[in-house]
Amino acid sequence: MEPLPPGGVPIENGKRGGVCGLTRNRIAYIMAYRSNSPSRRSKMKVMVIGLDAPIAPRLYNYAKEGHLPAIWRIIENGVYAENCLVPFPTITPPNWTTIVTGASLGTHGITCFNVHNPGDPLNVTHQGFDTADCRAEYIWNAAERVGKRSIIINYPSTWPPTIKEGIQIGGAGLWVNEWRYKQTGVKCTLAGEQLFATEEYPQGTTIKLRTAEGWENMPDVSRALEADLPLKYRLAVFDVEPVTWYLLLLDEGEGFKKAIISEEKNVKSALAELKVGEWTPNITRRFKTSEGQKEAIFRFKLLELEPDGSGVKLYLTPLCALEGWGYPEEICGEIKSEGGLPMPHAGFQAFNLEWVDGETFLEILELAHVWLADAAEYLLKNKDWDLYFMHAHCPDHAYHSFATRMDPLTAQSDEQAKFYQDIEL
Repeated sequence: MEPLPPGGVPIENGKRGGVCGLTRNRIAYIMAYRSNSPSRRSKMKVMVIGLDAPIAPRLYNYAKEGHLPAIWRIIENGVYAENCLVPFPTITPPNWTTIVTGASLGTHGITCFNVHNPGDPLNVTHQGFDTADCRAEYIWNAAERVGKRSIIINYPSTWPPTIKEGIQIGGAGLWVNEWRYKQTGVKCTLAGEQLFATEEYPQGTTIKLRTAEGWENMPDVSRALEADLPLKYRLAVFDVEPVTWYLLLLDEGEGFKKAIISEEKNVKSALAELKVGEWTPNITRRFKTSEGQKEAIFRFKLLELEPDGSGVKLYLTPLCALEGWGYPEEICGEIKSEGGLPMPHAGFQAFNLEWVDGETFLEILELAHVWLADAAEYLLKNKDWDLYFMHAHCPDHAYHSFATRMDPLTAQSDEQAKFYQDIEL
């Protein structure tokens, strides 16, 4: 397969093909090219990459100004449609279902975030993420009938998968490991993010520091403080057995600068050692749940540590399950990412609750996006495919989080508007 050249996507004889359709709430890039493999030279492939709810004129201007060069190359070298029509209401489940069925909301049946079945009481609805609610044929099922294979990554309202021969990652929520399918509210596998802090924060876990006692392999330090780290398993789909880990703070003579996180009071077997501003690498552990043992991957970041030991603030990413979100199931074990995590939510709750600042929020987002990129790269390079579909939900959550603080007309100050515009970009 030919690599993507600087100018766009090759089709044949130097011709490039790409369509960028901008609506008020959805942007989809459709790209096509031919395989460069001698045995499959004539085989056309199609990629649909969608961004959920960016502000289309802003994205266009950012691209034109050079801030988004890849998107601008697609616009310049393909076909750009400025005023596409979008189904109403402009809500994620119905709109993304329309894109891959070609059917209107009234035809495919997923009419909003919540779906009401005719005949049910008017106050009874369920979330619109179940493929059983879709009455229209998905494009990948039509393609499969003529021998084409699809790869589908994080495409909402597509669980359980309807394909037989292709590969699907996620689809039961807006992010991998987020579950809205057959759930009340938003749930996660294995659990949502958590904040441990000596200061009280909304929905955070308040911890108390005390003199460290009973630790094995303790280094020679001036002072040592400890705290319990009880895992709360916020928003968990399954019941998870309670676990308490330990935090050890060390003063080596120049104030408290080091934190150790451990499953037991043994420095030698610690999970991580951190200084302020540092992240752990990816950590993998198994947890006992109501559905058996489940493996999850996660990271910590030490956000704050007072030199006098009076306060500490520690962030734990979601406990991201390493199984249960892929079809066929064994594909979950094939995807590896040293620099990313298969996140639910990707830091938006932590940012809205003021657990983390803008810099850490962007770092959390990067972990989620790196994982999606690594998954896509692995599957596109190593699996047979004809059609590829991918959805990224970040813009939607971002504008829900801070659109009014980004707009100069509603921000508290010009400085606040500039701060959130920088985060947007």
